[in-house]
Amino acid sequence: MKDKRSLLIYTMIWGVAVLILVVLFLENLGFAKVINYSGIVRGATQKLVKEELNNEPDDALIQYLDDILEGLQHGGGTYDLTLISARDYQYRLKQMRFAWNAMKEEIAEVRAGKNKDVLYEASQEYFVMADEMVATAESISNRRLVLAIGIFFAYLILSGGFFLLWFFNKQKQLDKVRYVDELTGLANLSGFELSLRTLTDTLNEGELALAYFDLDDFKYVNATYGYAVGDQILSSIGSILAAAYGKDHCARAGNDNFYVCVKLEKECLEKLRRKLRKQLKKTLALDVIDETTITVGACIMNKKDELHDMLDNAMLAHKRAKQSGKGSLVWYDQQLLNRMNQETLLIKQRHAALAQHEFKLYLQPKFEIPSLEVYGAEALVRWSRKDGTQLPPDDFIG
Repeated sequence: MKDKRSLLIYTMIWGVAVLILVVLFLENLGFAKVINYSGIVRGATQKLVKEELNNEPDDALIQYLDDILEGLQHGGGTYDLTLISARDYQYRLKQMRFAWNAMKEEIAEVRAGKNKDVLYEASQEYFVMADEMVATAESISNRRLVLAIGIFFAYLILSGGFFLLWFFNKQKQLDKVRYVDELTGLANLSGFELSLRTLTDTLNEGELALAYFDLDDFKYVNATYGYAVGDQILSSIGSILAAAYGKDHCARAGNDNFYVCVKLEKECLEKLRRKLRKQLKKTLALDVIDETTITVGACIMNKKDELHDMLDNAMLAHKRAKQSGKGSLVWYDQQLLNRMNQETLLIKQRHAALAQHEFKLYLQPKFEIPSLEVYGAEALVRWSRKDGTQLPPDDFIG
């Protein structure tokens, strides 16, 4: 729907521009026609006078000139002429018609056999007047053309400015959808990555830590109290983080998962959790807040580390914290990475080890103390690897 609306606005802007061009073109054609017929009046009148002086009456030409002058003065007429209503042109045209009527009277006198000199002199004056009328029409036409072109370009500038404003506003809305989480008003993961790129450029070593946290059993909150309550909690977390750390330093990564950059100091993660719980209790009068725990994983932010590596490191620490139990805090370090890589490797090797019978069953007997008789046994499994090492169940059962 938005794309169709954008196309409609774009089409309307250029449709009006094309319409203006068409009007300008037609008006220019109309003025050119008026100039042409004004020139015809000048030339045809001289032709008529020559014919009359040679005793060659031409009533058709007189009617022709009458029709042209009528069309020039009032517009339309036999030759569908454009009306030029400019005062200076109409003034000269009235002079022309007055002089033309006087010439027609002189033509009648010549036809009656009277002196031809008066008609000849009148035709010379009429020629000068006609020449001035043509020049006036050309001047008016040029002024109107310049004005029309100015209006057209002004429209292009204004419409272009409007279009740019509209485009940037749409782009801003698209960026908001693309980079901002609608519920909390914080950046989403894509928007947070952009902020982190700017932040890491000015980052001092050991200055900040990147924390990744979630609310334990948040699905239970949604199921028990409803999604409206859950959204209220998430929205409040967004407001708390924005107020405490700044919008550029935090983001909602999805569901109830959040990233936040905190100042690296003693117990900074515990301070983050206390701040969240305190403000949530203050903001929301909900008993569920007292029972909610927060699990946090974090890593130290280093300028030399890749952006995605820092995000992944905090997420890995959070994953380990979730495995350790509700409300846990875990920092990412090389030892954690090695341990997780080892666990991943063992998981990949389990199926092959099972097929190769590397899992061994051991029975640990149970005795009755008084008689020392065996009454049962506890089954124990060990992974006997090809390198000779044995792994207990805690290392390969996830």
